Amino acid sequence: MNDVVAIDQLRVVQAKLMSSCMTFTKYFFKKRYGRSFVVNSHHETICNALDRVIRGDIKKLCISIAPRYGKTELAVKNFIALGLAHNPSSKFIHLSYSQSLAFDNSESARDFVGSEDFNTIFPYVEISKTSASKNKWHTTRGGGVYATATGGQITGFGAGEVDREIFENLPEQTKVFAGAIIIDDALKPDDALSDLKRQRVNERFETTIRSRTNSRETPIIVIGQRLHSNDLIGYLKETEEEEWTFIDIPCITVDEYGNEHALWEFKQTLAELNNIRQIDENVFETQYQQNPQDLVGKLLPLQSLQFYNFDNIPISSIVFKFAVGDPANTGGDYYSIPFMHVAIIEGKLLCFVKGIVHSKDGIEIINEKLIDKSREHFIEEVFLEVNGIGAAAFMLLKRDMSNNTKVKPFTVTVPKEARILSNSEFIKKHFIFDENYQRDVEYSRFINHVTSYEREGQNTHKKDAIDSLASAANILKIKYKALLYG
Repeated sequence: MNDVVAIDQLRVVQAKLMSSCMTFTKYFFKKRYGRSFVVNSHHETICNALDRVIRGDIKKLCISIAPRYGKTELAVKNFIALGLAHNPSSKFIHLSYSQSLAFDNSESARDFVGSEDFNTIFPYVEISKTSASKNKWHTTRGGGVYATATGGQITGFGAGEVDREIFENLPEQTKVFAGAIIIDDALKPDDALSDLKRQRVNERFETTIRSRTNSRETPIIVIGQRLHSNDLIGYLKETEEEEWTFIDIPCITVDEYGNEHALWEFKQTLAELNNIRQIDENVFETQYQQNPQDLVGKLLPLQSLQFYNFDNIPISSIVFKFAVGDPANTGGDYYSIPFMHVAIIEGKLLCFVKGIVHSKDGIEIINEKLIDKSREHFIEEVFLEVNGIGAAAFMLLKRDMSNNTKVKPFTVTVPKEARILSNSEFIKKHFIFDENYQRDVEYSRFINHVTSYEREGQNTHKKDAIDSLASAANILKIKYKALLYG
């Protein structure tokens, strides 16, 4: 009688632990490491998705999240152990960019499954003593793990089941799940900018990895930080978006009031994340926000710019109102003039681009627009480039502008392309654009030209908008040198 009660109690515990990846993880994490698993919302998101894989609701899953946020613990080590608890014949293939990392993860999963704590609750999951290496180990029921690098040899081993087997004394749900391919960080961060190495991983997925599923029911899980717009997750989004479930988890989220929040304060505070952002904007957007910027392409893609509801600008923080103009030298060029309010908020310099003149109209018509916009935005100083035709435009504007606005000339000696490139990061960090810019034809055209500027190429008639911002950046660097650079 006592044996029957003990078996019934064991089955209750088994069912409880197998009911969710989160329950399973919290229980065994405490057993393995002697401390509680610190649960955050992103852990729950990942676990909920993995539960759906176990149930068969998701066959193809991509999760992008920053490094060191628990993805390997959940999606590799615990998921393999949980899968074998559901079905000890489950076959897994685990891949990573590094063979040593894949081996370490496989070894951790093997030791987990072979531990006394695990075997006490799931005695039917036994590791075969004849095959228990780091890269390849089996259960006595025919399941197990094969681990290697994404570029390694995986022929001869498949994931999932070919024919469904029914085992005695196992809960009913164990007859469903049968293993998966798990790819954790398919690409090495140092290789992200190599077209050849990215393409090699993507081609490897198509030609070799995908075919190692034993049936069309075998799930494939890809999890890792984003490294490039055409990394494996980006490639799958581009080619098979409707077939995959994509979950992107950024480290900083913005609430409905525009306030930023750190994803997991226990791991990284908002201040720490912003420090990473200031050091390298591209690394932050790519690896921490899961919003990769294509370095070979647009210099300032739309996603890299900051937009804001200008109705909420704190007026008391405004310290300077100015405009910068670069008169068109040829018939195809644009006369581009942003009108800006500079604010200092919590010690940070922000430049709000309140209005735009961006037109091919003649100097006289544009001067009228410039004067009207200056009045509308209470501009204190207008800086006008006087190279070439700019000298005539300057004299005309100085004659007609009201005494309330000063008109100041400036010249440039640095080539336009170099000036634009050197100021691009400053523009991303300090310039704020109107989120309703599309309501204004010239503002909309201006944003289009700024965001379509190519890092390499002729950029015919697309330089003027971004160059006016570069000139404004230079003016701010000089005027607020002490604030910006101490």
